[in-house]
Amino acid sequence: MGLDGVELVMDVEDRFGTSIPDSAAEHIQTVGDLHQFLMDRIRNQNSDRCPSSAMFYPIRRILVDQFGIDRSAITPSTSLGTIIDENDRHKFWQQLESTVSTRLPNLKRSKWLQWNGDTFPESCTTVRQLVNQCVDVNRITDEFGPDDTGAVWETVCELVAKMAGVEQSTLKPETNFVRDLWF
Repeated sequence: MGLDGVELVMDVEDRFGTSIPDSAAEHIQTVGDLHQFLMDRIRNQNSDRCPSSAMFYPIRRILVDQFGIDRSAITPSTSLGTIIDENDRHKFWQQLESTVSTRLPNLKRSKWLQWNGDTFPESCTTVRQLVNQCVDVNRITDEFGPDDTGAVWETVCELVAKMAGVEQSTLKPETNFVRDLWF
């Protein structure tokens, strides 16, 4: 998607009170893909699973599998700065955003005269804070529930039609943003 697609993603994020990470937005090619992404978020949010534990385990899996950190060293109170080498932080952040489909605050560059590695944002210095940040960013407005497929579809079509300058009734799940709407 081009810049119109970027604007659409931002409008959808505002309307649904959620974040669509770049890694997910790159795979959304049709109106149906966008609707499905939002419904998946809604269903995950309304499942019986604890959102923080559901977020903790993939984060720990990345740290263990990709960065060789001992599983027992990763607890909610663990300081990320003590377990992730300065030179691996950017790679970890990117991998985490992709794995859990979450946009995170930017890492902070060191303020020294010479680069001393990235530091974690103050809101994400421990595993617990990182988990909470990921859960918060993945939330979606409570206006819609798992059974509101039709209402979500109508809202998505309303936003897409407005951005594309087309009638809502012309939009189908297979309507492609680039090929059909010139986004």
